[in-house]
Amino acid sequence: MPSLYDLTNQDIASIMKDMGYSDEDIKKYSGYVPEYDPYKEEFALEEFKLGQQGLDLERGQLESQRKLTEDLFGLGQESLQKQLFGAAQSGEQSLYQTFQEGSTIQSAGLGSRSNIANRSKKAIMSQSAGQMDTLALQGLEQETKYKSSLDDLSYKLQNLGLQEQSMGMDYRQDVEESQRSYEDDFWEFMTMLKTQFDVGYS
Repeated sequence: MPSLYDLTNQDIASIMKDMGYSDEDIKKYSGYVPEYDPYKEEFALEEFKLGQQGLDLERGQLESQRKLTEDLFGLGQESLQKQLFGAAQSGEQSLYQTFQEGSTIQSAGLGSRSNIANRSKKAIMSQSAGQMDTLALQGLEQETKYKSSLDDLSYKLQNLGLQEQSMGMDYRQDVEESQRSYEDDFWEFMTMLKTQFDVGYS
């Protein structure tokens, strides 16, 4: 008996010959046997290709978005490092100026005013620490948003992969349904030949 592959890939005359039909029966009836029309299969393939192109386009957009996210995060971190360095330098410079002012006060014999310089140092250190903490929090916020964005993009890319698998399953199902439908038509016709015209196969 012909397999499903045989039915959808061989010509009717060859199939009937392999089934044991005589040359006379093949010549007389082969023109009436329904042949497999692959239009449904071809349509399903075109539909699958279009869906694949749409997924590829969306995947490319997501990959570009991920690259942009990585680049922007890198620039943000670089800018933050510069700000941290600038804040540290500014604090050091302010402390140095305060130290010089304190030295000047002491050398002038105004020791009682050295407390003013000490309070200035504490204020500068507190301000510098506050700036560093603020920048550190900004850096943490940047990193949190960056990781969240990457996780979201990864989820979307994984979802595209699942859609692609689902599309492939739908395509294979459409092809199989088309082929099975033809298989039913083929055997229905062969049964009719046997029962009504007593033309059988061995």
